[in-house]
Amino acid sequence: MAPLATILMYNDLRNCLGPAALADQLDRLVAAGRPVVKVAAIVSALAGGPPLPQGAVALTFDHGLADHARRVLPLLMTRGLVAAFFVPVAPIVERRVIAAHKLRAVLAAADCEQDVIAAVYDLVAEHRRSSAALAKPPMPWNGHDGGDWDRQMTFITRLLRSGLPAALREEVVDQLFETFVTDDETAFADNLYLSPGQVRVLAAAGMEIGGQGLTATNLQGLPYRTQLREIAATATFLRRKLGVGEGLAFAYPHGGWDEATLELLPAHGFAAGLTAHPDHVGFDTDPFLLPRFDAGQDFERALGS
Repeated sequence: MAPLATILMYNDLRNCLGPAALADQLDRLVAAGRPVVKVAAIVSALAGGPPLPQGAVALTFDHGLADHARRVLPLLMTRGLVAAFFVPVAPIVERRVIAAHKLRAVLAAADCEQDVIAAVYDLVAEHRRSSAALAKPPMPWNGHDGGDWDRQMTFITRLLRSGLPAALREEVVDQLFETFVTDDETAFADNLYLSPGQVRVLAAAGMEIGGQGLTATNLQGLPYRTQLREIAATATFLRRKLGVGEGLAFAYPHGGWDEATLELLPAHGFAAGLTAHPDHVGFDTDPFLLPRFDAGQDFERALGS
């Protein structure tokens, strides 16, 4: 049986799929006669609403990036296509840079990645001297293949994404960002993320606007109260600041969710949750576990079935 729909996931055009490649993918969808629909239409069809046309595809863009208004919107408008844009609150409203984007900027800005490795060890060691609560992290070569540098870099990246306690991880990433990138986080955010006005422009153009948490933090395993803060702030922002009505949709940051997430989303008016699991939407798919193909990696596979 053919799937109900296919959802494509796009992120930063500067680091994975560039504007030209995106334009080519959109042209291929149009040429193939693949109907592009809103996420809300998929959710409605799952609930017994109007059926979707065969081969339906939804386009989704994460992280609320300024390029989505500057470059993506014109590509969509000239082709008469719609898409859903999932925006985190803090980068849009408070001009704070997402931790994952800080880490990426640090690695891009450092003249020598070995300097980043050394700085991380120094910061963690300094914290350990003042806090007996932090367990000694494993040696960087444990469980990794490749040369010493590759293993250290892999270890450091994992350490800064999930290996350290949350508060310490945030402190270390902030210090690295200030050292290697800039001490003007607001200016950096102004260049990287959508402004509230740009989000309204997307909405006025007929695009869907969904949420991606307060800080775009992976929700899986987070304390209930932390998840509550992330989700409640998102719902408030979408409703009060952007006027998004019923049927809110939420894209799980880094694809992470758990049972608490699934409890909190409908309680705050969300009707759908989008994962990062690469699969098609079936007729019996849970609307809070909608799968998405990464368009930068799986475009061919996504459209092959």
